Amino acid sequence: MSLLLSSSISSATVAHRYSQKIQKLLSLSEEKYSIAKISTLPAAPQVGDPVSFAIELSTEFQGPSDIDPILVTVLNGAPIKVFHRGGGLWVTESTIVSVEGINNFEVNLFIQDKRVSEDVRKQLVEVSAEIDNLNRQINQELDPAKKAYLISQRDLKALYKTDLETSLESLKRAVSSKTHAFKVVQGSLPPNYPSLVSCLPAYGDMSGGVALTVQTSNLQNISKLMIGGVEIPSSAYTVTGNTLTFNSPILTEGLKDITVETSYNGNTANILLKNAFFAIEVQSGGEPSLPAYPVAFAGSPKSTQADIPVTLDGSGSYSPDETALTYLWSVISKPDDAQPTDGVFNDNTVVNPSFSASVPGNYVVALTVSNGIKQSTPSLTVVTVGSKFPITITPAQITGSVGPDGIYVGMFKACNNLTQEIRYQIYDANRIVLSSGSKNGGIPKKTCQNFHFSVVNFGNTTLSFDVPFIVQHPTAYTKLIHMEIAPVTVPGLSILVSYDSMQWMGERDMEVLSSYSHVPLFGTFDEASITPIILKNSTANDISISNPPVISHLNGSSNVFSIDFPSQGLVVPANGQLLVDVVVSPGTFGAGESAEALLTWEVQSGTAPRTLMLQTHKLPAPVSQTFTVDFGEYELGDYVLREYLRIPSDFFTDLPNFTMASNLNVTNNASGFFSIDTFEWPGSLIVGNNDYIQSRGMDIPGRFTDPTLGTHNASVQFKLKGYLTPFTYNCSITIIPAGTK
Repeated sequence: MSLLLSSSISSATVAHRYSQKIQKLLSLSEEKYSIAKISTLPAAPQVGDPVSFAIELSTEFQGPSDIDPILVTVLNGAPIKVFHRGGGLWVTESTIVSVEGINNFEVNLFIQDKRVSEDVRKQLVEVSAEIDNLNRQINQELDPAKKAYLISQRDLKALYKTDLETSLESLKRAVSSKTHAFKVVQGSLPPNYPSLVSCLPAYGDMSGGVALTVQTSNLQNISKLMIGGVEIPSSAYTVTGNTLTFNSPILTEGLKDITVETSYNGNTANILLKNAFFAIEVQSGGEPSLPAYPVAFAGSPKSTQADIPVTLDGSGSYSPDETALTYLWSVISKPDDAQPTDGVFNDNTVVNPSFSASVPGNYVVALTVSNGIKQSTPSLTVVTVGSKFPITITPAQITGSVGPDGIYVGMFKACNNLTQEIRYQIYDANRIVLSSGSKNGGIPKKTCQNFHFSVVNFGNTTLSFDVPFIVQHPTAYTKLIHMEIAPVTVPGLSILVSYDSMQWMGERDMEVLSSYSHVPLFGTFDEASITPIILKNSTANDISISNPPVISHLNGSSNVFSIDFPSQGLVVPANGQLLVDVVVSPGTFGAGESAEALLTWEVQSGTAPRTLMLQTHKLPAPVSQTFTVDFGEYELGDYVLREYLRIPSDFFTDLPNFTMASNLNVTNNASGFFSIDTFEWPGSLIVGNNDYIQSRGMDIPGRFTDPTLGTHNASVQFKLKGYLTPFTYNCSITIIPAGTK
């Protein structure tokens, strides 16, 4: 795995800003903020009775307080909703109890500083408004350099917003938990009351994948299915008549209950089949080891508008044994008024399927992958479909090249999707000449209008610009028409720099970049770093390059840039490409610890030399090569809060250039309780702070899962490009016996 990283401009994170207040919150007495009493309503329930629970918190919550309580309640392993009834009193929703004997109701109490959390929420609203304002400016800005600067400022604000959201979560502290055991006596269940009868097989491999068949009666409208405390997604089980079938998930060893949440006569009913399945470790008996379970990843949540297709991305899925995968996508939840044609995939067996929907709302999508022998658990993501755009522009991107006269002639169509006339204005129309249609006017309801135009390009580079189409009435709305108009003759050889699409903009012409600013390269501290460039030949003949480029260092720098050019020269194949490495070495940097160079290269005999401007920065010395993350002290069985490993801000105050992280590994984890979740990193991993590349660091959520008594340690190590010595997080947690705090 390889990840590109950088740090934004130096700014105190919100978590540090509130460190003193958080420390004060952590030091609060658990006796002061605790669960005082739990009552069963009614006090002596019978089987089949609707039961709710009253939770009384300590007197500190009776009047106005600077502390907000947060409650999480669970009945026999199944979560149930709880509502604040005023003061320190909370009451759960009513649920039917069907198990005779002792039942368990568990309450977990968290607290957070009310004023601090409200302050963070207020800042979240403010920074969200600033991001929206910057997005409007970006849509209206025509100058590429100014637009790139606005984009960089917006992404800095987005990074700050992520810090605020993370801090809001970190303000919560678990202070108390209590289990309330109550007895349910024999009674008569209501007629046609749902039940779970039996489970076959009664035991199986704890690693999961066992096909389970549960016999039921009167079971309908399942809203939640759990086994051993692990929830089974709705797309992964089937109810046919009186039979419930699903595959067991990965479980810990031991007897496991099966719990179903359903409804009966308007009440929530939690149906329990106690000790239904015994999870054990199945020995292979010397047989060849089975392929590992593949892992599905349905991608980050997406948004689109009504009738506009959205493309999903399952490329993050993998099989640990690198076996080829097959994909199966499904929409498991739609808005109530969705039509049968909404959310239908063009092909639900490919890695990047697409669908569209006419009804706005949330569409929950599941992806399951298979390596031919084993199938993954489903991965879920959400597609939010918004209202239909006021106007549709076709095509939204226009690509072409001018004719011998240097003129390109094209057309686009604007359709009014509203039930009333729209008034529009076309800005920056001086870049195009309209031969039909006006720069401003009206389009009647539910009609379309064609706009014919021409573009003049007598230069040697491709014109790339946006034409804003602004709806002024009845609602303000902007649609950008992007145009790429190539010159009459395109050079046979292009020099490109390639950045991952998740980091930047994919392939970019270095000559075009140089015409606006410098081409950014990977930085260095104490080891050389390499930025590959692409020589792309679009002709039908091989192109030979005999001479290496001439590099002239600028800005007082020297010995920083070089290029890996073979002594025998290069041959770029016809209609092919070749990679060449530009090397940045620890040399003499100029003002601001930056290095700049002019690269002049005669790549084709008889043509003018290509001129490229290069720039990099000397990466800063880290504050430390190691960073300690202490999860703190927890009682056995308590919920362990996640800590965030903040690459690279934990090791640097600022990274003025961009670098790459690789070989992210969890080591020194003999106990096996520590893990990191690389799928929860916020947004795209964009790097650098150049005009064309925006800064962003990343947080890796780290967690200990159900550790045993004692102190546990683990390390996370990664390598940063440009640094010889790897960086290490040292993580620890101490588990003490329950009830000793």
